Amino acid sequence: HAWRDRFQYLDEIWVGSNFVQNILAPVAPIPGVRMGVPMEREPAPGATRATLGLPEAKFLFLFAFDLLSVFERKNPLGLIEAYRRAFGPEFQDTTLVLKVTKLEAFPHHQQQLKQALSSVSGILIDRYMDRQELDGLFETCDAYVSLHRSEGFGVTMAEAMRLAKPTIATGYSGNVDFMNVGNSYLVDYRLIELDRDFGPYPQGSVWADPELDHAAAQMRQVFENREEAIQKGTRAAAELQDHYGGEATAKRVIERLAQIQQNQGRALMARARRQEIQTSLVSDPTLQQLRERAMVNPHLPIAWPYWPKGFWPKTAALFQKVTRRLLRWYIDPIVEQQNRFNASTVEAVSYT
Repeated sequence: HAWRDRFQYLDEIWVGSNFVQNILAPVAPIPGVRMGVPMEREPAPGATRATLGLPEAKFLFLFAFDLLSVFERKNPLGLIEAYRRAFGPEFQDTTLVLKVTKLEAFPHHQQQLKQALSSVSGILIDRYMDRQELDGLFETCDAYVSLHRSEGFGVTMAEAMRLAKPTIATGYSGNVDFMNVGNSYLVDYRLIELDRDFGPYPQGSVWADPELDHAAAQMRQVFENREEAIQKGTRAAAELQDHYGGEATAKRVIERLAQIQQNQGRALMARARRQEIQTSLVSDPTLQQLRERAMVNPHLPIAWPYWPKGFWPKTAALFQKVTRRLLRWYIDPIVEQQNRFNASTVEAVSYT
């Protein structure tokens, strides 16, 4: 919650997904606008499995992540178990490839990951790659899998889909903005409450727990039905280009900036109009007369045309005078309320 005081330095927040927009909406005092994340990925020239050290004849499932993004949230151990259920125990025709960075900074997770991956004959790539080499890795693999528990957007999934790769992922959080049953393979899940802190995610928070049997079934579906997988991948690439390509993203930015400029112009015009009206109110005799007429004065003196003579006439006149004063005492609050209403009405008239 330490970031909440940063809102005071901003006028608006641009977010990548509906998921993030909905998270910020209850706490952000400024607008949050979904802009998406631009996806402009092209096949890397000259990238081959041989140059990347990958087996030529096997169907390759890829998952890439950074350990600083929280090991438990990325859920690589869940992915390895789902892969085991899908293709174990021989793993003759497929290979699971994990591309990681900063693994050395987390010795405990490093040992866990290496042990689990070796049990399914997987390949671990633990090094940095430049953009071209990383794109080549995505291009040479056959499918991409992410059994994440939560994602703000899901950049690696979008990158794989932009390259027409069949993509399997948890059907929860930011990635469902661009993933659907027509262009990818979504995995069922249940929401669970965190029983302890995981990095910046405190105990009591909620994230997804993907169903591993369903994930295994989706992986086998991609492997066994190549034509369907290729069709979904092709459709995904087209949809990503239409909605998250450079041109589409630039159009959203331009339209939003134009809207902001228009809103600022309207605000300036409205402020100038208010100042003009306030100035005119001081010298406008018509509005001043309207104000005076709108005010009710319950304390105007009672004009008696004459004071009657005789005991009973005098008593009757005195009774009437006392009664009027009691009525004034009673109606003062009502008159005050009426005056406030009249004043508001005059003010509204003056602004039209």
